Amino acid sequence: MAIEDPPTAGHLDADRAQYLACGRPLTQVWRHAHTEDTPDPHTARCPYCQQALQSLATLEQATAALRATEQTSGHHLAGDVMRAVRAEMRLGRILPLDDPTLDLRVAENTAAKLLRQAADHVPGAQAVSCRLTPVGDTAIHVSMTLAADPHRPLHPLAAQVRAAVLRAAEHHVGLRVLRVDIHIADLLPPPDAEAALPRPGASR
Repeated sequence: MAIEDPPTAGHLDADRAQYLACGRPLTQVWRHAHTEDTPDPHTARCPYCQQALQSLATLEQATAALRATEQTSGHHLAGDVMRAVRAEMRLGRILPLDDPTLDLRVAENTAAKLLRQAADHVPGAQAVSCRLTPVGDTAIHVSMTLAADPHRPLHPLAAQVRAAVLRAAEHHVGLRVLRVDIHIADLLPPPDAEAALPRPGASR
């Protein structure tokens, strides 16, 4: 993947530019979307660029209100906006809850943390990662990676984790999950392995 140079003259210098996970500078993506008539092919298909543009778009109204109500310098205003953008991006995507009448939503990172905790409560399983992908207007697809106890049958263990994730999604988060994909990527060490190691300074 080619990584373009960050903006130079008149923009943030290279060591301060905010880069997206795809390698594009945030300022470049935002500027191109607002000044160029021809859509950028990369931005159109990149989920990181699209997420950033959506997050920035939600701030435009707040920025306009801030300009109208506060006497602040352009530098101060830009700093407020960029801090809000960074906070928004740390939350991840904003996902719909299963309530079409109220239009309730939850941050992806918050929901993923709760689902990982549900998986961790299954004996012999430990969640490594959890990704949530919107499907339609109010549904979610969950993809979770686990480390598993090698002494437990993996298929039943995956089924238990899937059931725990579905329960947590419905009862604790309010998500409508259509599918839970479980990927076992690592094995947990035996529970007594650490205890069996000699302690520093112990007599032999």
